[in-house]
Amino acid sequence: MSDYLEKFDNCLQGADPYCVGQCPFKMEILNFLEKAGRGSAKAAFKIYRNAVGFPKIVSQICPQPCKTVCPKNDHGGAIEMLELEKASIFLTKDTSPTDYNIPPKKEHVAIIGAGAAGVGALLRLSTKKYHVEVFEKTGLLGGYLRQVVNPDVVDADLNEQLKFQDYDLHLNTEITSIDDLKDKNFDAVLVTTGDAGNDFGLLNAVSHEGDKYSTEHDGCGWFASGGLIGYELIDAVAAGLAMGTVIDNYLKTKHQYYPRLKKGTRLCEGMVTIADDTPAVLAEGNIYNIEEFAAEASRCVKCECNFCRQHCDILDYTNKWPRRVRDEVIATTLEGKTELKATPARRLMSLCNHCGICEDVCPEDIDMDQLFMVGRQKMHRQGKMPWPFHDFFLRDMEQANGEASLIKKPFDKDTGKEFEKSRYALFPGCQLGASEPELIVKIYDSLLFQHPDTAMFLQCCGISAHWAG
Repeated sequence: MSDYLEKFDNCLQGADPYCVGQCPFKMEILNFLEKAGRGSAKAAFKIYRNAVGFPKIVSQICPQPCKTVCPKNDHGGAIEMLELEKASIFLTKDTSPTDYNIPPKKEHVAIIGAGAAGVGALLRLSTKKYHVEVFEKTGLLGGYLRQVVNPDVVDADLNEQLKFQDYDLHLNTEITSIDDLKDKNFDAVLVTTGDAGNDFGLLNAVSHEGDKYSTEHDGCGWFASGGLIGYELIDAVAAGLAMGTVIDNYLKTKHQYYPRLKKGTRLCEGMVTIADDTPAVLAEGNIYNIEEFAAEASRCVKCECNFCRQHCDILDYTNKWPRRVRDEVIATTLEGKTELKATPARRLMSLCNHCGICEDVCPEDIDMDQLFMVGRQKMHRQGKMPWPFHDFFLRDMEQANGEASLIKKPFDKDTGKEFEKSRYALFPGCQLGASEPELIVKIYDSLLFQHPDTAMFLQCCGISAHWAG
């Protein structure tokens, strides 16, 4: 059975839709749109804020990469995600973050540079209750953000999202050397000094785990992120937020795993079929009202791979996906008495007629037919397959191979006796003879004309027993 299980790990169920694949924040866009589609602006806003950290800032700088890959582009226009995000802010009365009562951690983290990536990392690390110290050579937070977003918006969003966080801010303080922090006993240092900023040797550093832009100095992990390593502004914010997880992982495990931002999805191009050409909803004013907000969100087609569900009646009828089917088959075929454990796939395994279409349509070639077959065989070996699922087939095969079977040796026209040996034999099985008996006669006559010593036997080929497991 293990031979068929590996491919189930590649099932595209739950794979990022096209829009999420292009979003640097990997926001749960389908979840956002589901909440927005039923008019829950506050719930949608929380999903947005949790993903981007600073919703008011990000809504001003997002280049909307999701729109370029939306399948609705040619069917009424792409989903207006940015307008929906702005509306979720506008329609939510209280946009302040949640104040989590978490005990502080003992580790100390330094952030050099308080630009887009720096403030993102500050938010994530301080939310995790690490003691964070920020060193910024200028007198303000935000860096390049202030040049592309109204400084009042930057200040308002930073103050709001950081208002419950405890951190030390050192403005007008430039760090020029690793030695400047040597006496402060930091456990990790993040360098986000921006494009062409001081990299402290990190741009050429490779950790012992092969990850670039991270290293260790005297037991302290040093990491680089943001514009310093080439990210654009929106990606720098996302990378800074992601560094919260990277540094948290390092402080817990001492592994310098450093994932770069990756874009893309495992969904194939053209996988989603769209029949609805409803045009994008336009706001009557400057921003969506609640009705327009819900209407535009409802245009989403919820991109996902469901080829198996479209073509397999069993999966559609039972409302199950391949991974769940796999888990239920494994649970059902485990050793042990059925009275003591659940057998959720016992009936399911016997519903499949082995048409093979699931493997044909699956982009990952997942073969549920063979999984069901191996499951049936295993249940038979354990003596746990209910008799209604196989008894008729076995009795039918026994009858077909018993006295009712026909084994015919050909006659030699010259001697009038049966041939002692036959070089060929016609074995049509039971179904062809049952459905088209005259066809069997024609085939056999044709063979006898070419090879007079051709024999014939009408018996069950055993496929019914094979199908039953």
